[in-house]
Amino acid sequence: MSKVITVTLNPAFDIFYDTDLFEVGKENLIKTVLKTVGGKGINVSKALSANGIDNTAVFLSPKDGGSEICEEMSRLGIGYAAVPAEGRVRENITVRETSGRDTRIAVNTFSASPAVLSDALSAVSEKCEDGTVIVFSGKFPKNAGREERLTFLNSLKSLSPCLVIDSSSVTAEETVAIKPWLIKPNEQEIKAFGQGDDLFGICRNVRENGVKNILLTLGKDGAIYCGEDGEYEIKTPDVKPVSTVGAGDATVAGFVYSTVNGFDIEKKLKYSCAFGTSACLEEGTDAPKPENIERFADLVSVRKI
Repeated sequence: MSKVITVTLNPAFDIFYDTDLFEVGKENLIKTVLKTVGGKGINVSKALSANGIDNTAVFLSPKDGGSEICEEMSRLGIGYAAVPAEGRVRENITVRETSGRDTRIAVNTFSASPAVLSDALSAVSEKCEDGTVIVFSGKFPKNAGREERLTFLNSLKSLSPCLVIDSSSVTAEETVAIKPWLIKPNEQEIKAFGQGDDLFGICRNVRENGVKNILLTLGKDGAIYCGEDGEYEIKTPDVKPVSTVGAGDATVAGFVYSTVNGFDIEKKLKYSCAFGTSACLEEGTDAPKPENIERFADLVSVRKI
């Protein structure tokens, strides 16, 4: 049994190539290569585990590459349930230039049968208990249609009312239909729920449609929260990022971490953003370090609206 379960239906290898300059149409010399095991839900699990929160990562384990993910989860000491699937683990490639500019290439060719999705639900059910937070994060397999997505996510919600959804595969309409406990869109993603520059207004409309908590991340401009505990504007300290990939996943982990620890809302928001900021100092999608989180939590400012 687990108090936190993350669900990753489309795991990935995050591969980072460092170069002085990336030029389209030309041969590019790569100086260093970093390969990490990822997928958004797995990134959440890594951040939670590195900061003392036991959790179970449920993920599909494709025949080609799945064993490598299992080996890495064991090395990190993260409990997991690997659901066997056909196919190959997808790859997210980031080319990082010395100037700080990144070019990202996402390979999304993985598909999974309805039977495999059912097996994943069974794995979650076996680990779930009263009060478990379930984090569904990342993409669905490419062949999962609307009805399959809704059935899967509503089944997760039936197991726990504390369902987090952070997935570009789930439309705004589907999100409102499911009414999760928490969503964490970025500024581009929240515009799917409503147009205009009044971000708090858009979040209020989402709340009125049944989503309990919205934590909207705004990059270097911080974040805003609209939810059961009021409305807040959050400002984060400036940092020179090593990698911003996975920072949003760390922010989700910070909110869950704070919930499990029973923090009040202001402390919860400080730690959520401190997790995300700290993740930017790590290579690839490595987990944020506890000492950095504590340091940044003191520097995050929270203002009630």
